[in-house]
Amino acid sequence: MLTLEGQFVRIVSMRNFVWLIFIFVFFGSIVGCDEPVKKRPVFSPNGIKITDLFPEKSEKQPTAINFKILTFRIPVTNYGGMSGAFNGLSRDLMRFSNQKSFKANGFAAGLGNSETWQSVGNCLRKVGAKRKKISTLIIYEDIGEDQYPGNEFMIGNISSNTLVSYYDLSGNSRKMNLTPGLLQWRFKARKIAHRRGLVQVKIEGLFKRWRDTKLSRLEGYDTGEIVFKPTSMVMNMNVGDFVLIGALPRAIFSEPIDDENRFVVSPDGDSIEQMRLVELFFRTRGDVIMPKVTEGKGKEVQAEKGITGEVSYHRVKDVDIVEVFLIVCMGVEN
Repeated sequence: MLTLEGQFVRIVSMRNFVWLIFIFVFFGSIVGCDEPVKKRPVFSPNGIKITDLFPEKSEKQPTAINFKILTFRIPVTNYGGMSGAFNGLSRDLMRFSNQKSFKANGFAAGLGNSETWQSVGNCLRKVGAKRKKISTLIIYEDIGEDQYPGNEFMIGNISSNTLVSYYDLSGNSRKMNLTPGLLQWRFKARKIAHRRGLVQVKIEGLFKRWRDTKLSRLEGYDTGEIVFKPTSMVMNMNVGDFVLIGALPRAIFSEPIDDENRFVVSPDGDSIEQMRLVELFFRTRGDVIMPKVTEGKGKEVQAEKGITGEVSYHRVKDVDIVEVFLIVCMGVEN
């Protein structure tokens, strides 16, 4: 039988329980309430500058340095005349990784400007050079060797295994077996501080093997990149300056490369083509348009000999060709 005292205790306990629930609900409502909406200050648009609308922090865009690259093709039989073009250009303002090994590998380069442009053009016309293509290359300012790998310009493909011979920076003779891949020029450039329009440019030759699109996504994938350090050159250039890169005329043989020593046999029994580095970068084969002069009763003479007559042009197929590259600085864009 429940006594009056027991009923009182039960009523008090119920009140305490209800009060406890009220406390939890109260604190719960405080924690879960949305933060009061802050009133935006009212201000007048008068006096606002366009810079006030920019974000407080914005990344600085890199400087873009523009180049035009003209690729010319010259018949091997005429290439000896390119000596005049290279001899008329400056090398005093160029730095090489090793100038002796640069020349030992049969490479030639010279820096020119608007004053020497016409003489180079005349020489190219004299040797029958034909422009293969004009390329535009935009190079963003070099911010360091590791952060900025550079921009590449395609020279051509290596379609089969090739044994390449060259001289390293110490002047020692080396041989290297290249698998099928890409041959390129790598460019790096940066502005020179406090010299308006003046840029420093680095050019070097490199090889990259064919990329496996599946494996290339894996971490630590070896791209097979090989930089030929003896080909590296650095120069300062203004707008309109140009650098001409090609083979030393004496390093390119005029006769076709079809002798029995052209190929070697690998340990696996496969035939591997062997080439010098200068041939790999500058020598190729293809069709060219050649001029001819007809005089008298159909007698044909070469136009470069200066004999007057009716000039016509004809296509000569599958001839040995030397390519030269003329790189023109077109200016800086901030």
